[in-house]
Amino acid sequence: MKNISFILFLFINSLFSQNNFQVENNNLIWQQVFEIDSTQQLAPYFKKIAFTTNLTSNNATISGNSNTHQIKNKTGLPIYAYADFKAFVVIEIKESKYRVTVSNIFFKGLEIDFGGVKNNSEEHIEMYVLKKDNTIRPNQSTQNTLKSLNDFFIETFTIKTNLSNW
Repeated sequence: MKNISFILFLFINSLFSQNNFQVENNNLIWQQVFEIDSTQQLAPYFKKIAFTTNLTSNNATISGNSNTHQIKNKTGLPIYAYADFKAFVVIEIKESKYRVTVSNIFFKGLEIDFGGVKNNSEEHIEMYVLKKDNTIRPNQSTQNTLKSLNDFFIETFTIKTNLSNW
């Protein structure tokens, strides 16, 4: 019986996993460390990726505001996640690895026309995914949004090897 309870606990815990997201100082951040053979080509590599072309590099850091992006698969996402989003990105480089931190994520608000006066605000993701006590909401739409963002960030920041020499 204890084994079944433990397995059920692990299953439920994995359902509500926030991937690489965490809350620091009331802000939602995404962070992951990647390993790589050589860090010398990181800055030129990220200049070629649409999401990260605005980043600037100096010494062992690449940082800046990203370009906007839209989540491709919108299945199970709330309406705010249909809009473009952008974020502040910091890539810290150290020997044979680099750590990516994505913070200040915000979605472009839906354009609302109030009789000629347009409201087109940008909303921080914390407004949608954090509870009042600054913990991540356990609801399914929040989990779907964070999983979609997590998948996008992993795909974006994982260095793809060039197989043209093959």
